[in-house]
Amino acid sequence: MQLYGMDPELVDIYNIRHLQSIKVWDLVDESGSKTLIVPAILIYYDGGKYLNLCSKDKYFDIFVKKVMEVYHDEKNNIVEDALTDPFRMREHIDIDERSKRILESGELLNRDAIYEFYKDKEAYNQNLIFQIDDVRSFIPIIKYHLEKLFTFTDRHLSLEDDLLGYHDNYVLKGKLDGIDYLFPFTFERCSEDMVIINIANVLKNEPIKMMIAFKSDGLEVTLDHQSDLKVTSSMKITNGTIKGIMDIMRKGITVRYTNIDLLECEKPPLSDLDYETNLKWFKLPWNAYYGIDTSIDTISDDEKIIGIDSVYLGISDQAFYKKEFYSKRYKRQKTATKDADDMILSEVDKSILCYKLDEENGLYVIETSFADNTTDYNHRNRYYYHIVMSKDLSSINKEDLRPIGKREEVISKTDLANNYKLLELVKGE
Repeated sequence: MQLYGMDPELVDIYNIRHLQSIKVWDLVDESGSKTLIVPAILIYYDGGKYLNLCSKDKYFDIFVKKVMEVYHDEKNNIVEDALTDPFRMREHIDIDERSKRILESGELLNRDAIYEFYKDKEAYNQNLIFQIDDVRSFIPIIKYHLEKLFTFTDRHLSLEDDLLGYHDNYVLKGKLDGIDYLFPFTFERCSEDMVIINIANVLKNEPIKMMIAFKSDGLEVTLDHQSDLKVTSSMKITNGTIKGIMDIMRKGITVRYTNIDLLECEKPPLSDLDYETNLKWFKLPWNAYYGIDTSIDTISDDEKIIGIDSVYLGISDQAFYKKEFYSKRYKRQKTATKDADDMILSEVDKSILCYKLDEENGLYVIETSFADNTTDYNHRNRYYYHIVMSKDLSSINKEDLRPIGKREEVISKTDLANNYKLLELVKGE
């Protein structure tokens, strides 16, 4: 039998008592501004012991809660122990006014609005969504780029939305020059931010390799064929706007090139499903949107805090896919040896996938997943599930989402696909 022990740092946190002093400070900004960039807490307790953790540490949230709990219990206590304080010199906890304000406001417990919706909700360590539902979220991108490619030729391709198949192998239906065709393809998810698709029957006998990648400067789609045909399509962030760029090359020579500024649009539906965003939105050529925001806070002549938010939102009749990628805050510091030295302060890589499970009742299942590069340890590699009944996608709102988990006996992919069980849950029966 193997025995497991608690992390020693966690043991120290749970044993905090007899607080002597508390200092809330900022790991990045020492100017004492109201906004905390990377909050940290230094405490002395229990006769000289100390702990010093910042928001990048694994147990920071637990640490904050424990410090607040002990602080509220002990802040008005008067020490009357003749051995530890014979002259009754310590009648209060040593804490400066700024630290006291921050601690008592609860600001440290709500520093990331993006995680607040998932606070205290049951999380899974693996996903329960079938792969075919993940694949469906990429069909609009696949259709647009293949059909767009054929507009530069004397042939015509049209693809349907219907998708057949399972376990990495799928088929799209469509017409090529008016003749019915099946277009089999393989699907491979290389990472949270990249998928590779190999589609047959489009050009000659060799498949087209399509790569869809969410990158730091935008969304990129590439198509490669053995006939020396290469297509690069990108939705690139440029000076606060989105440029749609498509470059078609044959044997290394560009035969077609387009570069357009995408139109800014109103905030699309479902963009604030789990927390309120404040992004600039652009309409993509297919039924999808791209939201961006950039902020720069100057700390000194040599230091800046840069924030970047990138969100992709694809919507179809019965499903939507929201991908929050390369959303991060980092500290940029000028150095003598190079232009800048960047330190990542926080990063979020999150996906939300929603699809209709039951047509008659308008039952939707929503999966939220946080990737392993998310800096918040409490949500990294975690999956959350909600169900909701709605007449259509655009009517879904945060208040109607019903969290589900193991306590509702939803523990497998099969359970998540059980319409009757989920309908009972969402109706409260």
